[in-house]
Amino acid sequence: MRAAIGSLLILGVFFIRNATSECCNMHSQLLYSIQGEPCEAVGGQEDHLDPELCTICICGDGKKVDGLYCGEGNCDDFGCNCPGGCRKGNWHYEIVERNKQYNISIVEVVRYLY
Repeated sequence: MRAAIGSLLILGVFFIRNATSECCNMHSQLLYSIQGEPCEAVGGQEDHLDPELCTICICGDGKKVDGLYCGEGNCDDFGCNCPGGCRKGNWHYEIVERNKQYNISIVEVVRYLY
């Protein structure tokens, strides 16, 4: 009986921990212009609909998405339980600030939840 209660308590703690864990499954798709440099200068690529513009998927810290999720370290299959939490920041403001020398102009920002 005690073993069954102990097992239920352990399972309960596991589910509560997972239910409250932070998920890092959101990113932003930016459409931007850059002056005098290729899109790759800030990690992006040429937009397939308008070659005058660039596109990049970024995390909250303004850096390119690496993999599927925006977590620090390996997240679970749903983008949750990332060992270092989520990559936080001011999204597209971060990429513009970090790359001032390129005079980036943001044309469009679309947020996606994976």
